[in-house]
Amino acid sequence: MAQNGRFASSMKLFSKMKDDGLSPDVVTYSALLSGCCKEEDGYSKAVHSLLNAYSANGDYRKLKNWSADMKSTGIEPNKVVLTTLLKVYARGGLFEKSHNLLTELQALGYAKDEMPYCLLMDNLAKAGKIEEAREVFEKLKENKVKSDGYAYSIMISAFCRASYAPGINAVCEIM
Repeated sequence: MAQNGRFASSMKLFSKMKDDGLSPDVVTYSALLSGCCKEEDGYSKAVHSLLNAYSANGDYRKLKNWSADMKSTGIEPNKVVLTTLLKVYARGGLFEKSHNLLTELQALGYAKDEMPYCLLMDNLAKAGKIEEAREVFEKLKENKVKSDGYAYSIMISAFCRASYAPGINAVCEIM
């Protein structure tokens, strides 16, 4: 249905399917994606719904497959897709993939705000990888990304958990 121009009907069926307790699979999501790409205003709604579903489940494999499906149809994942994928990777402890995505976001010009940096820093810090979190924090500063204070808060909390007073003092001095 979604691929034949009946996107609204497809979304209703998708919602009913979920309401009835059925779990959509990759084929379902891919069909919706393909259909929503043909709809001008349906695209953003569907993309956000799909991203939220994958992200909430922490299902990085399906999210990555979905991202690859987008690319194969000629649609480049945007900042929202890539940042969501970074979030899911970071929450799942896949820090190398998270670092690679941050680098990709930077190369595409999508890392101009602190969100992708903070997602990675926070999850690194929670995993006890304080030095790696600090390196991401330094990258944020080197790239002159403005922070509303969240990045600083993450680092102060990380240093507090690690009982590392010099780190706390260093962050406070540059605030």
